[in-house]
Amino acid sequence: MSVWDFAGKTMLRLGSYPAFKKEQKVAVDEISRYFKVNTHRALEMIAGGYEQTRQEWLQADPKTADDMAAAYANSEGYIFDLTNFNNFNSLEFAVRKRFAKECQGAKRVLDYGGGIGSICIHLWNESNDDPDITYYDLKGKCFDFAKWRFAQRGMKIGMLRASDREDRLEGSYDAIICLEVLEHVPDPEFHVERLVAHLRRGGTLFGNAAFGHTDAYPQHMDYHKSAREIFADAGLAELRFGPFDTFNKWVKP
Repeated sequence: MSVWDFAGKTMLRLGSYPAFKKEQKVAVDEISRYFKVNTHRALEMIAGGYEQTRQEWLQADPKTADDMAAAYANSEGYIFDLTNFNNFNSLEFAVRKRFAKECQGAKRVLDYGGGIGSICIHLWNESNDDPDITYYDLKGKCFDFAKWRFAQRGMKIGMLRASDREDRLEGSYDAIICLEVLEHVPDPEFHVERLVAHLRRGGTLFGNAAFGHTDAYPQHMDYHKSAREIFADAGLAELRFGPFDTFNKWVKP
């Protein structure tokens, strides 16, 4: 199946977007309740999330890995930016929902760099039984918001605080999702090697990266390899790869 067929089938499965529209309303309601603002203000905060995140990063001006981690952990704008990206971008919403469907049957699933928890919520909703889902990210404002979102839905999601210094992942996972994460870390190969070490043989990894430091995305890192090269060099076999670095699926031989 070509990436365009995949994209078309993914969008088609959303039909008239009832789930997409529903999640938008839920997302606005969550921002409204969590930050104690009215709906109009919540929409303004979501719409302005990208620029707020950009300005927070420029003001923090992180130089080291620890500085970068602190900037992400303390960013409030990132909550709004990710809400917009995950819930108001139809293609990104469809990709996350599709990947969650493809994880059906996996006994243990890891969302590495879970952000505000959107993928974990899709995973839980798409599961037919009591899923073993782990959220992994830096302890900070996004982490706390994701924890609150899970509690609001009564979801039992395991939550791990991210660390470069120690491996806090336990055992092996049947499926790992790592979307829009690697461009935010200084050493993406280190993280992919960690993921491969915790992926069972025959397990699948969904991953991508939008490398490239720009004025629009000052928090994105430059890197001398593409995401495709990083995953292949880590010993993963390519099952699907898209021209926009979005529809990527790998397996551990």
